[in-house]
Amino acid sequence: MTGISEMLMDAGAASESIKPADFDAFAKGVLLFAKALKPRIFVIQDSKLVISTNHGTTISELDLTNQLAANTNMAFVNRKEDLIGLREMAPKDRVSLFEDDASYYFTTETNICTLKKYRASAPKISPPDLSDATQLGEPVTVSNTESMSKIVKNAQWTALFAHGEQLNGFVTSNSDYMIFKEKSAIDVFGQPPDLILKSLSFFQVIGSHAELSLFSQKEQFWLKTKTNIGKTKKGGSENTTTETIGPAVTVYERVKPMTIKQCPRLLRHISNPNK
Repeated sequence: MTGISEMLMDAGAASESIKPADFDAFAKGVLLFAKALKPRIFVIQDSKLVISTNHGTTISELDLTNQLAANTNMAFVNRKEDLIGLREMAPKDRVSLFEDDASYYFTTETNICTLKKYRASAPKISPPDLSDATQLGEPVTVSNTESMSKIVKNAQWTALFAHGEQLNGFVTSNSDYMIFKEKSAIDVFGQPPDLILKSLSFFQVIGSHAELSLFSQKEQFWLKTKTNIGKTKKGGSENTTTETIGPAVTVYERVKPMTIKQCPRLLRHISNPNK
């Protein structure tokens, strides 16, 4: 019996092979971005999925260079029925990628997922070059990403605050807050922050861990969040904990300074506990 791949190949479409694990990582990344960012189109530039939001102040980049062939470029429409097909594919064997003038086709011998091409000219999106920027403080490593995402999920914005240029924590528009490290509480309580920065996309895209870095460049502030799409799983004969690592995700956001008067009452309480 002729498989789907053979039928498309007979029609003259070009193809390339993708390992099941690589396709799974690609699919999870697309679905994560669709759920968190709700883009109108997905644009893959040089094997990296790059999406711009908040009128260009936030750029999210999913590195698929280890999953897709070198210099892969694609642009496809965010359609619910296409994403359902992507979610349901779950291949056990290699996946072949085909395309024609209208669509991209991911196929196994028994299944097919169609992504409708974006027919207009896809915009070129470039993350900021922070090579000459000044890093403020040390990177903050976050392992309780699930707890943090729940706190900021329904907030209109998040205010990150720093003492001595070191990020110490955040407070949301809903007056929920978190301090990144217990030791940093000494620097947080009892004195106003030296710097407060307003974020509109903090932790919209997260994985099993994240690293936050703050940069200053030409009188602008950039928050860089590096994460993945992996999940921590328990299993095995000794109930060991393993982490499945997916593609790397990097989010760049140009954050704006705020005054303490613009923040909710809770931040004033954190900074001035005796008042």
